[in-house]
Order: sequence, then structure tokens, then C-alpha cells
Amino acid sequence: MRERYIYDTYYGDEDTRHVWWDYMVELHQRCYTGITVECSRNVMLDLDIDYDASKKYAMNTFAKSGMNMSKFTDFMANAINHTDVVNDLLDSEMAYYKDYGTVLFPSIVINNQTFRGHLEIEAVMNGICAGFEEPPRMCKRLLESSINDASILFYPD
Repeated sequence: MRERYIYDTYYGDEDTRHVWWDYMVELHQRCYTGITVECSRNVMLDLDIDYDASKKYAMNTFAKSGMNMSKFTDFMANAINHTDVVNDLLDSEMAYYKDYGTVLFPSIVINNQTFRGHLEIEAVMNGICAGFEEPPRMCKRLLESSINDASILFYPD
């Protein structure tokens, strides 16, 4: 949820997009043995990211009639082990994972197909180029060639 908060808050603007990348790099460098609430909070504080706003963001992704959401800790204590708590954001993330299985990194989804692991430029470019009904000239070169080298895309005509 913290990653999603930072993404939704900062990534849409080119001037602040770096904040998400900075957080991800710093988080995985400093919390490499396990991403805990405390480690994540410390990274957020060091990068001047509003940790309390991320807690409110997480709380607001839940919905349950009659549940008091005024305090985050009270809300979480009440939400645990209740099957009637709904979180549309988590549901959509789980549906995306079910469709694409992109929990493994690195991964990329091209034309509704997930490529994972050691990504080679030739495989990625073939995936992109194969999606065109009328491929651009550079893709035609790659798709029609027996050369397994993406540099063929940049050969002069």
C-alpha cells in the first residue's frame, strides 16, 4: 500500500516521478532482508514523503459499513479477521496478478503476455513488434530476419 500511495501521489507528474523511483531504490537497498513497516517508514521520512498520508491512503482503500475509520490503528484492529471488509484496490491488484502474474521481477507485460526473468532485448522487441497488424519498417526487419540480434532494427535501409 505504501508503494501504491507513493506511485499514485508522485508518479503522474514528471517533476515528482523520481520520488517513486528514489523510494523503491532506497527501500530495497536498506530493507533487503525484509520490508517492514518501520524500515519503510524510515525510508519515507528520509525522503520527505508523508508517512501519515500513506496510512490515510491505505485506510481509505477499505470499505465496510458502520466501521469507524477515524483512527488507523483502531481501523486495522477492527478489520483483521473480518470477511466483510472490502478493498477494491487490493482486489484489482490481485486480479491483475491473476491475469499477468507479474510478481516476479523483472517482468514486463506486452500485448497481454508476461515476460519474466532475464529479459533479452530480442524477445521483448519480438513481443512488441508481433503486436502490430501492420508493423513499422524496423519491426518488419526484425520479424522477417533469421538474425537473432535486435541491432537489426537500426540497420540503414
